[in-house]
Amino acid sequence: MLSGIDNSDFLLSKRATLLETLCVLLYDYSFPMEETITKEEENEREIIALKIRPELLKRKEKIKKLGIEYGFIDDYIKEVVFPQLDL
Repeated sequence: MLSGIDNSDFLLSKRATLLETLCVLLYDYSFPMEETITKEEENEREIIALKIRPELLKRKEKIKKLGIEYGFIDDYIKEVVFPQLDL
């Protein structure tokens, strides 16, 4: 997925979809689940978010272009994810 985002040979729309997918994953793992889960499951969710966030931080310029200029990333995702990325 990451190599697809970084590969300029891919169509812009394909790279945007992959990048948006990572943003959605970070969004999903930024909140506790509504269902009752164990502490271990909650810790696993935090670990996943900690893995995704640095990869998105490395790609801030791409996020600005695809998410802000072209509008590929939905506003409700931006509200949660962008502050985590200092955007």
